[in-house]
Amino acid sequence: MTYNLDFDPLNRLIRIRPFLMTLVDATEGNDYIEVDEIDSNMPSSGWIALSKSKATIVGTNNLSNGYNFESDPRSFLIISGDGIDYEQILLDQDCSDASEIANLINSKLSQTQFATMVEAFTIDNDFIGLRQKDPQWGEVFSFVLDYGDPDALTILGISPGTQVGTSDLYSYSSWSGTRINLDSNLTRDYPTNVYCAAYYKTMQVQQIYNQVMDWCDDPVGMVHPVPMEGAGYYPLGGGMYTDKIYILKNGWKILPHCGNYRLSLIGTLITDDGSERVRLPRSGTVEMTFQVSSQGIIAYPMEQEISSINTRVQQLPTASEIDSQLSSTHGEGSWEGQKIIDL
Repeated sequence: MTYNLDFDPLNRLIRIRPFLMTLVDATEGNDYIEVDEIDSNMPSSGWIALSKSKATIVGTNNLSNGYNFESDPRSFLIISGDGIDYEQILLDQDCSDASEIANLINSKLSQTQFATMVEAFTIDNDFIGLRQKDPQWGEVFSFVLDYGDPDALTILGISPGTQVGTSDLYSYSSWSGTRINLDSNLTRDYPTNVYCAAYYKTMQVQQIYNQVMDWCDDPVGMVHPVPMEGAGYYPLGGGMYTDKIYILKNGWKILPHCGNYRLSLIGTLITDDGSERVRLPRSGTVEMTFQVSSQGIIAYPMEQEISSINTRVQQLPTASEIDSQLSSTHGEGSWEGQKIIDL
């Protein structure tokens, strides 16, 4: 299996991606959902988040008369998408009504690197709101707002903070074609033609390491600091080896995606500087568990031991041979005519 990972050398992050699908059918009482298509690398079991709403916030100030941002430029800060740091949205034009303000904000959002999935809208051409664009609903999508200097959010009547869509989380046990089979029945009907997201339940650190090494060998990755290295697996003699240890290097961290779910990383993972192994996402609650894969020592029989065992097994007599020997050597008596049963 190939994990859904992205490597972000700018922020030194190994991003764990969810699998996004468009929901086609999710009817209350069913123990399955239908989606448009499923990536062949999606795990056979995991979590599935079904969206109920999109991240949205509405301002409280009536801006039906507009605002002259040309004479009084204002800004606000936003983090969205894969962004880690705030991007500035500078409002610097004279707007005659709320619609022109929304259009100005959307023009500025379209020029950002990460906030292009957020849009401004109006209510009754009086109030300004910000929300995720369709079909990006649910907890997997969010955005964070903060004050600019001088600030535009106070003009819009919008409070800073994190805005996130809502979802319900289900466990799934298998999938086939475009159907995902759930471990419980759906508690409601869910909106269709919007994204749902599948998350990993468990991941092997060994496989993450393998993909890191592949990225390091690629021309795109080889120019950047190495994210991980492996150590251990040292011979102790007698077919015994130490456990393998995986080390995050050069400030690299693992970043699970936004959401509310549990994820277990199986394998011994540390950092080269003793810092945190994981950078948690800006929204949701991801419960991370680190599970050591063994007791620290791995035992494998050596080749000569395998050969010796195989020879001794081949030399063992069969049940019929034992029966024949008993009959020929015992002679008359209670044993005569008795058979050894093949088990």
